[in-house]
Amino acid sequence: MAYTQISQLDRPEQIKKVIIFIDSNVIIKSNFNIPHRIYKLIPGLTQFIDVKVCIPSIIIEEVEHKYRIKKKELKRSLAQYSRIFPNFNSKAIHNVIEEINEEKFLSRIHFPWVEIINCTLKEYKMGISRVINEFPPSEKKDECIDSILWTTFLNYCSTNSTPEKCFILITNDKDFYVGKNNNDINKLLQKELNEIESSTCVIRDSVEIIDFLQQRLQNEIANKEEHQKYMGFLQNIEETEFYNLNKLKDILLYLDDYEGYFIDSYCIDNVEKVNRSFSTPRSDENGNYIIPISEEYVISISADGSSVLQNNREVFIERSAEIFLEADVSVDIELTVDLKGKKILEVEISDPEVYKYELTSINEGYVNS
Repeated sequence: MAYTQISQLDRPEQIKKVIIFIDSNVIIKSNFNIPHRIYKLIPGLTQFIDVKVCIPSIIIEEVEHKYRIKKKELKRSLAQYSRIFPNFNSKAIHNVIEEINEEKFLSRIHFPWVEIINCTLKEYKMGISRVINEFPPSEKKDECIDSILWTTFLNYCSTNSTPEKCFILITNDKDFYVGKNNNDINKLLQKELNEIESSTCVIRDSVEIIDFLQQRLQNEIANKEEHQKYMGFLQNIEETEFYNLNKLKDILLYLDDYEGYFIDSYCIDNVEKVNRSFSTPRSDENGNYIIPISEEYVISISADGSSVLQNNREVFIERSAEIFLEADVSVDIELTVDLKGKKILEVEISDPEVYKYELTSINEGYVNS
């Protein structure tokens, strides 16, 4: 799978789990919160696929630190405003500012689909090592937090990778990117991601993941509606007979002998359909459904048979018998269906196939000797 751009994901409908890592700059830009449209989309999408937002513990610490700085800035601004306007009652606003704390920030991101990932000692050491050796994202400046974020993301992807998962890192930190407009992921980072079994993406803006989630949600809803139409259509045709049972007589013309008897004549006593099963549908070039159906029948047969035997005295004996059989028959059917119009466009039926005869009883007699 390896690294890819989110807009170029191969067969995104096969992805059953999406794990999104968020950098501190994305949270701070969203007013110290998970981007609004992301947490609006995810609850609906979790009805269909597994979606999780992961925030490494070091990112939580950084955001909390920036949160405290923001609180000090607000207090400083309020003090300046009070000096300019002496009659302004700033006590109420001051009390609101005092209520701002780290616990309140954590409560704002407390959702069932958010997980805080504790960075391990190994990941801290690996991140610091990248800074010392000037590996990206610390290639141009000492970005220790970015390096620890990257090693945590990389380790999480490697540990939890499976083909049906997609891991996405959202960061607008330019140290992760190269190119004229800093839109391409650093080649060394891409090389590390290429060793991951799952699909991985690194994106600058939450808009990209929002578009991806929005499209996936729309597709899943459409698929659900299509599936409901499909299941409703199957219920409507449950009792419909597509095959003329009289035609089953034709295939018994091949029953010209059984257990040493020549079949002189036969008749069908009963035809019973014992099973109808539907296989996985497919679509044709016009968007219609092709529905494969397999039907199984048990046919009760009465037959008159005869045979000639030669005994040890070289005398020929003519023998007759009433033979009662059951034949197991299968018929394959394909329906071309317009689900929107709820109508069958075409019915294609294969030749019936007898896959087993079973003797129920035989009455033998002798004509002459």
